[in-house]
Amino acid sequence: MNGPEKFRERIRALDPWFHDIDLGPGLRTKLAPCADEPIDHPKPTWSVIRSFLPGDLFGRSVLDVGCNAGFYSFEARRLGAARVLGVDSQRREIAQARLAAEILGLDVAFRRCSVYDLSIADPGAFDVVLALGLLYHCRHPLLALERLLEVTRGTLLLESAVAREDEAPAPRGRMIGGLFRELAPAYYVENGPDSVEAVYNWFLPSAACLTMLLRTVGFRGIAHVPFSAERSLFVCTREGEVAGTANELHRARLEVLGMVPQVLHPGTLALTLRLWNVGTAAWRASVGHETERGAVLLGVHLLDEAENVLEWDYRRYRAGLPRDVPVSERIDLPVTLVAPLATGRYLLEFDLVREFEGWFEDAGGTPLKVPLEIRSGG
Repeated sequence: MNGPEKFRERIRALDPWFHDIDLGPGLRTKLAPCADEPIDHPKPTWSVIRSFLPGDLFGRSVLDVGCNAGFYSFEARRLGAARVLGVDSQRREIAQARLAAEILGLDVAFRRCSVYDLSIADPGAFDVVLALGLLYHCRHPLLALERLLEVTRGTLLLESAVAREDEAPAPRGRMIGGLFRELAPAYYVENGPDSVEAVYNWFLPSAACLTMLLRTVGFRGIAHVPFSAERSLFVCTREGEVAGTANELHRARLEVLGMVPQVLHPGTLALTLRLWNVGTAAWRASVGHETERGAVLLGVHLLDEAENVLEWDYRRYRAGLPRDVPVSERIDLPVTLVAPLATGRYLLEFDLVREFEGWFEDAGGTPLKVPLEIRSGG
């Protein structure tokens, strides 16, 4: 079996296809619509998306979240992107994308992965992130947007279904809990208990609500581009300021490098932590003094195995930053601590602190808990 015929059976074995992809003479992926999409989906959507990409993609990295069969990933690679990764939580769609990449001969990687599993540690931060037709399939849209922010170094293009203006009231302000707040509507779509998250629709926000959600997680430059009465594109960056929100968000992802050694009593503990800046503000170099008002420093709390606090601000430890850490960048910090006096098992809870302003955890961050065992020297 030669030419197109050697692939035709493999293509049809993965039916149905949501993406219509031209795989060469006599080979197309899509035979019929899966739902109410046009037969040539997503070509009409791409014709609009393409004009909002930042310049050309030559040498840039692109992450396609909810990539389905990979149509947008392939187009990004053809536009010169140096690295393209497509992720999707559905097994069949990833199989479709990998087969299409094989037939097209395009260097595009695909991985089965949920949007909630994305992090700056893996797969990293990308110059351009595509989230096209994704958000309304997420049960936890705010968490999904937080993960998208973390892996966006440059620009996010988010395309989504939105509530029609004639069915969604305009945002309005009112007092809530003694504070004046702006309210914007969103609808919840009720599904049966057997509904699959990545297949069914769950939330239908108004365009105003989705703009607020994007601001809340930390995107700053947000341009709303209506596609139609029911769909919109949001072009977002990390740059700029937005009225009505905090100008800076201080967030971090922490990871211990290598193994944590067991410590013979008495002794010291030495390890290295990797810190990623996943907020919206750069961390400036610091020397590690508690008198550095507003400086970002590393501290640690000592907990027992049940996470009860034994010593908050353990030994008043502070580590400064030897250099500036821009947004989406990382720094590795060596840590040396005097071990606790008593043998046993502990947790070291590392977190960053803005001196005189609060720990990152206070603003919604997640500290790093490192198990520690102190053994007797005898």
